[in-house]
Amino acid sequence: MLKIHDIRESRVYQEAMQEGVEKERARLIRSIPKWAALKITPAQIAENLDLDLDLVLRELAKKPS
Repeated sequence: MLKIHDIRESRVYQEAMQEGVEKERARLIRSIPKWAALKITPAQIAENLDLDLDLVLRELAKKPS
């Protein structure tokens, strides 16, 4: 009988989870300029989004497309 542990150990489950994590991270990164437009400091953005401050600073340094 399949158990939850067996399903969570499967490659398909692991790949799906990783894809979900990557999509969520990309969504958070895309939201950085919106937070900055609200005059929120990079340190506060990083803390609120649970991202690295260096990542936030790099994203803010990029020129708008």
